[in-house]
Amino acid sequence: MTRNKSNLAKIFRHIIFVFTVVLVLGNGIVHGQSTDNQLAFEYFNSNEFDKAAELYKKLYEANRSKMYFNYYIRCLVELEEYKKAEKYIKKQIRRDSPDPAFYVELGALYKKQHKNDNATKQYEEALELISNDRTTTIQLANAFLYKQEYEYAEKTYLTAREKNKREKFHLELANIYSIKRDSEKMLDEYLGLLESSSKHMKTVQNRLQYLLSRDEDKKLSSLIRTALLRYVQKSRKTVFSEMLVWLFLQEKKFSAAMRQAIALDKRLGEAGKRPVAISKIALDNDDYDVAMKGFEYAVKLGRDMPFYSKGHFGKLNTMYRKVTHNMIRTPKEIAVIEESYLKTLDEFGTNSITINLLKDLAHLQAFYLEKPEEAVALLEKAIKIPRILPRTVAECKIELADIMLLNGNVWDATLYYGQAEKANTENPIGHLAKFKKAKLAFYTGQFEWAKAQLDVLKASTSKLISNDAFEVSQLIADNLAMDSTGVALRLYADSELLLLQHKDSLAFIKLDSILSFHSSHSLVDEVYFRKGELMEKRGKFDEAIIFLKKVVDEFSWDILADDALLKMAEIYHYQKEDTEAAMELYKRILLEYPSSIHVIKSRKRFRKLRGDNI
Repeated sequence: MTRNKSNLAKIFRHIIFVFTVVLVLGNGIVHGQSTDNQLAFEYFNSNEFDKAAELYKKLYEANRSKMYFNYYIRCLVELEEYKKAEKYIKKQIRRDSPDPAFYVELGALYKKQHKNDNATKQYEEALELISNDRTTTIQLANAFLYKQEYEYAEKTYLTAREKNKREKFHLELANIYSIKRDSEKMLDEYLGLLESSSKHMKTVQNRLQYLLSRDEDKKLSSLIRTALLRYVQKSRKTVFSEMLVWLFLQEKKFSAAMRQAIALDKRLGEAGKRPVAISKIALDNDDYDVAMKGFEYAVKLGRDMPFYSKGHFGKLNTMYRKVTHNMIRTPKEIAVIEESYLKTLDEFGTNSITINLLKDLAHLQAFYLEKPEEAVALLEKAIKIPRILPRTVAECKIELADIMLLNGNVWDATLYYGQAEKANTENPIGHLAKFKKAKLAFYTGQFEWAKAQLDVLKASTSKLISNDAFEVSQLIADNLAMDSTGVALRLYADSELLLLQHKDSLAFIKLDSILSFHSSHSLVDEVYFRKGELMEKRGKFDEAIIFLKKVVDEFSWDILADDALLKMAEIYHYQKEDTEAAMELYKRILLEYPSSIHVIKSRKRFRKLRGDNI
């Protein structure tokens, strides 16, 4: 028994020894091949093709990798050793037949020598070897693509499609047609793929989106739309209608997208999901009519539907945006919106879901309807709602502080701004509170302290806050440097606070004082800009344009010039409905102020007014 155990131990040790030797030798071989590969690559890149060829041949014959074979043939071609290359490729064909990729290599070699008939013969022989194997087909097509033989790559897939009815190679053919710039055939392949299975819709959208981003003349966009409409008419599958919605959204044609979305929603019974989603996109792009249409559609489906509440909240948000963007102005119109808010809150209650409605309603009441006490009561009620996010509490406190400032209660405003900042020191809502507190210090003449706080905010992660902080800081620095007493700046700060408090007449007097007693001061452009805003607010658009034009004409180099241009463009666009004048002003922003923060918005609006498919 002991002897048997001893023999087994010896056998086991022998096995371990053999395994170790094989492992070490194997590692040595792999390491050797890795070193040869690196060295061959270095020789190839250094144009030492004779040395590279020797190593690549050795590597290929060691593990039969096509990559080494291709590099070896490339080296021989570079050395113009065509006979040697031909002989070696034919040897591989005899050895590895029927691998069609070798025929492609041989055909390419003949073509290099301008033996086009011989090349064609080899390519045709490669096509004859196509089987039902998908992998081999793709490898052959890739071999043709690598040699830039796009026609033969296309033939490869079409031949394979004929031989194997189950494999359609839609994506592969679409890629080839994309390379060949044959957009119509490419689209037929993509849409054929969707007809066979809608699960590929995201893939098709991603590929088309990439191509659309480079479609400068918009021809592809038009072709896609035509193709989709054709498929919508001939196919019962909804995937093509969904693709049409997607395309209209890419083109920013929200009205057309909404029509398709509502039709799809009715057909699929989605309860308003798609129209609500498109309404949110339209709202973000300032298309209020389309946004309202989708939200109203969801509401009309009834309160038992899952998107009923989102429809209601979306409608109110759309109206709120129109008020705050000066598209709804009269107290009577705003009072109607207030009533809609109150009815919605009565229906859905006061809770964490409706807290944003409370905040927005408070803003309307305080700043547009002269009801600050009711607004404060709403916000104090909102802050006490259980289980609301700290960020939401901070937003309510900032709104409360704004209203306190509106009422001239500077101390309480400072307190609320401070609370919001302290609870959110490292995020944008805290930066906003800090900015507003610094601006309050500016209003009250604490210029040096305000500037110190604003300089810190220049590094804010919020680009909007960072830009605003920079502008106010620069305003203080420029004007204190010119006038160390700060008399004119104090007048301007007073006017800013009065404007915030809706004491427009008093603000106008302060601004006129600057023009009368400090006519050469660097604040003059700021004064003209504020007077332009005041005239716009009062609905005196022609007078507003006169003041804003002074900023552009007399202070074109200053920080407010692009702001004045945008404000003028918006007056022509939305108030006077003068499309040509608006387009010209948007265009000036693009050409004269290419680094302005208004460039993206101006470009979008210019193209929309011009009728582009954006």
